[in-house]
Amino acid sequence: MIRTPGYTDQMPVAVVNRRLNWAHSMPLATAWMDLNLTAFADKRALKGLLELSNGRTLNQVPAEPGDIEECAEHPAWPDPGFVLKRPEGGILVCI
Repeated sequence: MIRTPGYTDQMPVAVVNRRLNWAHSMPLATAWMDLNLTAFADKRALKGLLELSNGRTLNQVPAEPGDIEECAEHPAWPDPGFVLKRPEGGILVCI
């Protein structure tokens, strides 16, 4: 994402979670052995996860319905091309 031409930390960053949908068949008292994938299920955690993963404070914004449709047509992380630069000047991350 930070290698995208013209990227700055002030650019809006939306994240669409396509692949990291994972849950236990039974609710667990702990999140042990889930590889932290359940953190992506809580949209409130995305800002913190992005900051922890790259060491920067980002301008994370909620994904819109059009973002979900856009990510359906593009690769998702870890495949190349999972970061898209929006024509209006933001970043869309498909995970």
